[in-house]
Amino acid sequence: MGDIHSAHGASGRRSTREGGIRLFALPAAILSVITLTVMLVISWGLLFPTSASASAASGRVGTLTISATVADGGTTRVLAGDTYAVAQVADATIGDDGTINGFSTRDAFSAVGRDWGSLSSSQYNEAAKELAEYASSHGLYDVTDHAVTGADGRAVVRDLVPGLYLVSRTAVADANSAYVCDAFLVAIPETEPGTSGGASSAANYAVVASPKFEQVPGPGPEPSENPSGKPTPEPSKNPSPTPAVPSQQSNIAKTGAAIMRYVQVAVIFGGIALVFLFIRSRYASTRHDDLH
Repeated sequence: MGDIHSAHGASGRRSTREGGIRLFALPAAILSVITLTVMLVISWGLLFPTSASASAASGRVGTLTISATVADGGTTRVLAGDTYAVAQVADATIGDDGTINGFSTRDAFSAVGRDWGSLSSSQYNEAAKELAEYASSHGLYDVTDHAVTGADGRAVVRDLVPGLYLVSRTAVADANSAYVCDAFLVAIPETEPGTSGGASSAANYAVVASPKFEQVPGPGPEPSENPSGKPTPEPSKNPSPTPAVPSQQSNIAKTGAAIMRYVQVAVIFGGIALVFLFIRSRYASTRHDDLH
């Protein structure tokens, strides 16, 4: 009877261990699948963020080209070497057709906000002057304060999300001091009217804006007197804004953010490896106990 009891007890212990393997193995498999799924979802979110937005991910970002030229004696004069600053005043709501439905003034400009969709051209001009003074005194040129026109008179500002932007000429090359222009507002995207055949309006995310220049009284220096086109402050216009990060840093910041996302993903996959090593170790330990 003792032998029978002993054999039964051994069988029971072996069955318990075998059952333990089955009970452990099943949760381990489930745990590994769940862990892997969660880690992959997190990794996807880090590598392909849906905030920067969903606008950037879906290609809904635009460019603003400032084209600075002026008619002078029957010829077109290019105003190279001038500096422009750009600030986002309002966010835009985009409709199903891709065009702007409305604007929402950003908190930084709430003190000088408007009902942007109801303004006339003259009201936009007056608002731009007030906004330029406000942005200069409060250092609000968040997009760039260093967009400089090249030899073709153009300066390009990229990666602009839908919104309303303030553009101010903040420094003037000596050769261009005879010409002045007011700050102005630009919408990204620009709505292009439909054709006479009935085509609907279209959204243009590659906007070209041409400042309206006026010639000031008195002789201005000839271009040959300052071949370098070195910019100098414009005393009668908006003062230069508080120094901010140059526009070139935006790309550096994006690159750094991307690197950090990849580092985070590497850490996550390292965690996955540790989880699987832990599961494998537990499983091997349980089998070892069963064999002995």
